Amino acid sequence: MTAAALVVRNRAAAREAGRAREIVAYAENLADGITPSLDSGAAAAATRAALTRGRRIVFLSTRPGGVNLYALDGDSAIELASNLALPAWSPDGRRIAFERDGDIMTIAPDGSDLRAVTSGPALDYEPDWSPDGRQIVFRSNRGGEDSDIWVMNADGSGAVNLTRRPGWDGHPDWSPDGRRIVFGSERGGNQEIYVMNRDGSDPRNLTRNPQMDIEPAWSPDGQQIAFVTIRDGNWEVYVMNADGSNQRNLTQHPAADGQPAWSPDGTMIAFSSNRRGNYDVFVMRADGTILANLTRHAADDAWPAWR
Repeated sequence: MTAAALVVRNRAAAREAGRAREIVAYAENLADGITPSLDSGAAAAATRAALTRGRRIVFLSTRPGGVNLYALDGDSAIELASNLALPAWSPDGRRIAFERDGDIMTIAPDGSDLRAVTSGPALDYEPDWSPDGRQIVFRSNRGGEDSDIWVMNADGSGAVNLTRRPGWDGHPDWSPDGRRIVFGSERGGNQEIYVMNRDGSDPRNLTRNPQMDIEPAWSPDGQQIAFVTIRDGNWEVYVMNADGSNQRNLTQHPAADGQPAWSPDGTMIAFSSNRRGNYDVFVMRADGTILANLTRHAADDAWPAWR
């Protein structure tokens, strides 16, 4: 797991014990993030195109002085909400779901109309919308287990446990056709990537690796799944075919890379990396070519969500 992921996980555990998380969403002027070596010619044009498509990236950042969610708006950032984790765009772009203090909330992209989807003693995390926007899949301990994958209607009704087993299941991500859900699980004794039907049936192991595989993210065309692994000795972003075949490395850097998020057209992947010392949000082509460092801040920027 990346250090940024550990920060999020550890602080979630702290909050479960009654201590607050210190997570802030933050975004910077994109023009400052262009990689200097790509400042001219066709590469610069590609970078600017990538940044244009990235204007609806939201992400989290640890900064002193507040807990906020920001969305990129041109070359600036707009504050949307406070005290939250793991944002996820609705398919129509009209809502952003996130977790706050163990509940699932949604908000409009302009920061208005905050709604609580779940509430109560259970701890609900990691929301992801179904492709038709009618349901939300999420991780919860409401079944009495450590962590199961649940699904509910977008208004919070009709919650159903999909995994029902001891141990940790988490980071669910819905396939673009709505038929399957990819997720991480420790059910085999090591955290690996699994896929199941939308009703929880036919769970299948996609990765079989003695090291941890985490944070799966389905490509918009449903053909590939990006994920994060430490199998090469440090955390890297990998991609594989949707059936688990052809697993290959996209990032090859001594830093820790993780939390991949596909662009809507599937040509780009945003991710977090500490290659500058602290965690920033980067964007690369889907073949692993790095285009730009989107954020440059002394804080840790992580968990990008792209619409």
